[in-house]
Amino acid sequence: MRSQIVNTIISLLLLFPLFGNAQTLISATEAGVLPGVLITFSGITVADYNVRYYKVTYHTTDLQGLPTVASGMIAVPINPDCDSLPIALFAHGSALLQTEVPSFDSIEADLGKSLASRGYVVAMPDYLGLGVNQGFHPYQHWETEATSSIDILRAAKEFIADSLSFDFSNEIFLTGYSQGGHAAMATAKYIQDNQLESELNIAGIAPMSGAYHISKRQTDEIIKDTPFLYPGYTVYLIMGYQYVYGSIYTNHSDYLQPPYDTLIPPYFDGTHTMLEVHPLLPTIASQYLNPNFINDFIADSTAKATPFWQALLDNDNYDWTPTVPVNLLYCNADDLVNPLNTQDAFDAMTLNGVTNIQKNDIGNFNHLNCYVPATSATIEYFQELRTDCKTPSNVKHLEVSYDLNAFPNPVNNQINIVLDYQESSIIEMYAMDGKLVYTGEINGTKSIGTQTFTNGVYLLKVYTTEAILMKQITVAH
Repeated sequence: MRSQIVNTIISLLLLFPLFGNAQTLISATEAGVLPGVLITFSGITVADYNVRYYKVTYHTTDLQGLPTVASGMIAVPINPDCDSLPIALFAHGSALLQTEVPSFDSIEADLGKSLASRGYVVAMPDYLGLGVNQGFHPYQHWETEATSSIDILRAAKEFIADSLSFDFSNEIFLTGYSQGGHAAMATAKYIQDNQLESELNIAGIAPMSGAYHISKRQTDEIIKDTPFLYPGYTVYLIMGYQYVYGSIYTNHSDYLQPPYDTLIPPYFDGTHTMLEVHPLLPTIASQYLNPNFINDFIADSTAKATPFWQALLDNDNYDWTPTVPVNLLYCNADDLVNPLNTQDAFDAMTLNGVTNIQKNDIGNFNHLNCYVPATSATIEYFQELRTDCKTPSNVKHLEVSYDLNAFPNPVNNQINIVLDYQESSIIEMYAMDGKLVYTGEINGTKSIGTQTFTNGVYLLKVYTTEAILMKQITVAH
């Protein structure tokens, strides 16, 4: 009995910080280091720094506004050249598996690390119901996306003050892809609506491919009964809003027809991925949703009074008036999030009088292939907005006319390098694990013996006084 009381007290102390001003951050455990050379290899950005990343837990609130504990990742540049750095939120896309999140070093966490490699402290929340937080994930729910994001930003500020050698520059940037785009938009709106700007000074937002007009642009596959390659997300949305609002259904058979009413719901227990769910469902909504559910939904498409319509409307975040710079990024061939979500947000904000706003079509990419170029563009956008130290050692990433040639490539025993720049420059070669295998100088030409190099891919970097030039080299003995 005594031990049960003690455990209860400890749990309460974790959930209810003492004196009302205790830290948001609970713990930060180093999880690894990502060499900048590997980030550069990925093609997302030209890294300025290696990155150290941490699994963090922090205090936030649940659906009822009660204290709970959430998890995420914080990534920081190693030995930055600046005395102070900005914080950036990178909100992740849709995840069904409990561990397919930044704190478990998901693939998408590398996008946030890439942003960190340019001199940002990057906070990546897992959201509620994912990571260490228990319960069903309230999918595409704007308010908990915002609160879990805001609290990890607070945790990042505390982490800088308590554990890092530089200060916070008092600039915060918000971004995220897919659901993360919706979350970034929600976070910016929450901060503005609740007048938190003095605490969280937002310098710019760049939501990427988010479902901002979810009540219209993401419901076409139900109303028009057109093919949708990712039907699991429709089920996820219905189940998520039932978890948040209730009253949408009583039993799974209320919205799913047999056999899907018994086949599909067990996959939403946190141990499966969406790649497992999508193939189990037809791509046409009328072939897996309950006909009564569809008919009722269509019949109410004007009044929008039923609980599901009300939930969708409540999570629209396209029509408001940001007071900070906005860059809406998307791809015109997106097959998951309708590009008209971005167009609607741009049109509504422009009509509301927002002038510092951009809408950037990244290209003819589908949803899966859009996130890397969109992230690359976002990083450069933030680099333009930030007012503190931007690049290390006064080396600028410029588009220059200098040519860097290396031959033969693949190379056996010797690589010959020709640089159309006659001043002395530093030359380096890195292995794929980030290890520096060669350093020297080049004055126009240079030959490097590669007999001792193991077979594989290497990154050749040349530092001139005006730019960093790079070339990928393959060693094959």
